[in-house]
Amino acid sequence: MRIRADSAMPTQRGTRAAKQIPVRINTRPCGNLYNGSIQSHGGVNSVVNRVPVLTPVQRAIVNIPAKKHNISVCALNPRSVGNKTLALSDYIISNDFDIVALTETWLNKHSQSSIGELVPAGYKIRHVPRCDNRCGGGVAILHKEGISASLVSSTKDSNFTHFEHLNCLFSYKDVRMQLAVVYRPPPSQRNGLKNSVFFSEWPLFLEKFVPIKHELYIVGDMNFHLDSPNDSDTVKFTDSLQACDFMQHVTGPTHLKGHTLDVVITRNTTHNTHVRVVDPVLCDKNGNVSGDHFAIHFKAVLVKPCAIQKSVSYRKLRDVDITDIRQSIMDSLPIDITDSALNDMVSTYNTCLRDVIDQHAPIIERTIHLRPSSPWYSDELRCIKRERRKLERKWQLTGLEIHHQIYRNKCVEYNKLLNVTKSSYYSSTASLST
Repeated sequence: MRIRADSAMPTQRGTRAAKQIPVRINTRPCGNLYNGSIQSHGGVNSVVNRVPVLTPVQRAIVNIPAKKHNISVCALNPRSVGNKTLALSDYIISNDFDIVALTETWLNKHSQSSIGELVPAGYKIRHVPRCDNRCGGGVAILHKEGISASLVSSTKDSNFTHFEHLNCLFSYKDVRMQLAVVYRPPPSQRNGLKNSVFFSEWPLFLEKFVPIKHELYIVGDMNFHLDSPNDSDTVKFTDSLQACDFMQHVTGPTHLKGHTLDVVITRNTTHNTHVRVVDPVLCDKNGNVSGDHFAIHFKAVLVKPCAIQKSVSYRKLRDVDITDIRQSIMDSLPIDITDSALNDMVSTYNTCLRDVIDQHAPIIERTIHLRPSSPWYSDELRCIKRERRKLERKWQLTGLEIHHQIYRNKCVEYNKLLNVTKSSYYSSTASLST
């Protein structure tokens, strides 16, 4: 009996390591699919892998390797975090980022209050302010407490004068990853920076990453128009990456003016970073849109940390029937308790009550996961957040500017309500306590 090449065959699916999975192979053309090509659909980049076409009809056995756990990373230039700490903190919590790399933080030694408002519960921060007395600049990395982080190098302990950086080594469950955030200020007469000096320092910085064996990522704002491949500075920058066998993954505009300024740099062998350019629409405390850079979301190879756990104990007192517990107390108390000494009477009474409570509402112990929470967060905010996510997905699907503007307007509405709700909650709490 002759079997058609495109006839249906039973398949088995699974995700365990090295599991043999029979799949169907046919000879029909698969279209224009190329390994590693980038297709843009609604502003979201997706990697399309090569689909093999085998001529004989066969029951192929494919060995599926174990899945590597990836963490969620965000790189963003907020252009000062001090005036948008609440919006940025909410953005981190909403997206559940494991690591956040920030440039142009504008933080300094007097920014402790801003740092306290910025860092969500369950996160830690490392930041390096600009070394000289000039305002602006500064880089920072926020990470979940479950991820171990150690400082490798920074602007303070290096001789690089034309860019700021913070380089950290992250580890979790014997898996290590190195991430550096870099900010290059654009040259001007005021700061006296020159591209020629930068391109003499930048290769020396990249060379430090070449011998590293674990995964590495370099992110940040380079202030080059990387969307212009014929630009002389872009050519020099690209050549410096190729000389170290590195590649840059971000495509498309990362700035409101339409240029690609922000980067995600890895080795050429690092794939499936799933880079996405997202408009965060961060607002200041007055509800006005602040910031001109888009956020870069991507995946990094590191075991995702487990949520912090805590053991709690409680009783279900609401389920207790008052009549039953009253009767149990009457039955448990000894008749001749009044003939005892006062201390003995108190001890007997406490023991009796404890036994009755244990009988009707025993202690229950359970382990809970600690997550960032805000007591002031209202149902109205949750409703607007859901509407915002729907509009964001629609914009990413269509890529139309009208949908982008509708999404931005909803973000402004959400951020204004966010500030008002928090202020109202703590104002009412303070008035009740006085």
